[in-house]
Amino acid sequence: TAIRIHVNLHRTLLKWMTKLSRARQQCARAQETILLSECWDKTSAVNAPQTRWSRKLSPKLQKLDS
Repeated sequence: TAIRIHVNLHRTLLKWMTKLSRARQQCARAQETILLSECWDKTSAVNAPQTRWSRKLSPKLQKLDS
């Protein structure tokens, strides 16, 4: 079950990463019309939950890896 949980966590993180990269791409496209700060706010809003997740997950993942 530990391996299955590990795989699920990785999938969740991968989903997050794709969402983040999409948000960054949209941001880059929008920079011509939108202020950079607004753009950054949007990206960090997407970023915040992901960083919280990785902070919680990294110790658990390290334990599973060892």
